[in-house]
Amino acid sequence: METVKSRNYSLDLLRILCCIAILIYHLPFENEALKSVTYIFSTPALAIFFMFAGFFGSAPNPGDSAIYPYYKKKFVHIGMPLFLFTIFYGYIYFQQLKDIFCKEGINYILAGIKQSFLGVFAGPNINQMWFMYDILAVYIIWPFIKVGLDGLKDKGQRKLLYLIALLQLFISLYFLKKGILPYYSAVIYLNGWLIYPLLGYMAKKDWIKRYDKFLWVAGPICLVFNIYMAITEKLLGGNVEVFTFSPVTIIQSLFIFRLFLGFNLKPSKILKYLSERTFTAYLLGAFTTMKVDQVINNEFIKTTLPGMLIIIVILTVVTFALASVLDEILLKNLEKACFFVIDKIESLAEILKKKVKK
Repeated sequence: METVKSRNYSLDLLRILCCIAILIYHLPFENEALKSVTYIFSTPALAIFFMFAGFFGSAPNPGDSAIYPYYKKKFVHIGMPLFLFTIFYGYIYFQQLKDIFCKEGINYILAGIKQSFLGVFAGPNINQMWFMYDILAVYIIWPFIKVGLDGLKDKGQRKLLYLIALLQLFISLYFLKKGILPYYSAVIYLNGWLIYPLLGYMAKKDWIKRYDKFLWVAGPICLVFNIYMAITEKLLGGNVEVFTFSPVTIIQSLFIFRLFLGFNLKPSKILKYLSERTFTAYLLGAFTTMKVDQVINNEFIKTTLPGMLIIIVILTVVTFALASVLDEILLKNLEKACFFVIDKIESLAEILKKKVKK
């Protein structure tokens, strides 16, 4: 069985760059060309984040004794921060804390919690955090997906890769002809994003290397094509869903991932530290992008390329600095508290179980 044997610091760098690209995308630039540039690089960034889930997504088989600790860890590491930020953004949305507890506020938060667990199946988007809901959903179903992928072996996985490419090509061509997406296109892949964890899982397999020569040629071509498409809004009409899940973007994203996977960066404590802050940085992203946009009102900064670079630096520093403080002061301590409470509940349940047996 293949595993990720050692830390790849180039993937740490890729994770950081993807996080920054996603943060930048949500800044309301007034220059349309700048919006197109940020759109071009943020879409593969989201796809690659989902690829990380499949690449590093080691999970026990359903029914194994390790399945409970797996879900407990995901609940604490992902579910707990997501729950807290759902309330936090509920407060920002309603402005006053008391308003959260009105009927509309409670419904808003319950909808967020619902989507936290159902992810791709239901619920509204809360700011930019839909990504976290879908990631949590991927981790919930991943033990079942992984056992299926492991059972396919190399030949079956290659066939699945071909099927994904052909199906997405058909969906894209269908949109070009009909102007709408086929109703089943999102359902097939759980809102589409499950494609990328599957590709991330395949990206660490030895058999994928046989496609590297194709990726080195097709990947840059697809990148140029997507730049053209985003700027002109031709062909697919700038449709976000089709652009995100088109074979062109799939090839581009897999090319970028494989490219960084082949780098051999020296161990770096800074890269490791910042990479481990990307989860919290993304949770904070909706807040920091809003605040940076409110504070910076200079027309030059908001409408020019040099100005965009200034905003990138400010937004990155502010977001990662806040993420570091939040991790060290709040989230790590909350995680310890959650595990402590869960352990106590488990111990109590075990005692009650023994008493019932007696």
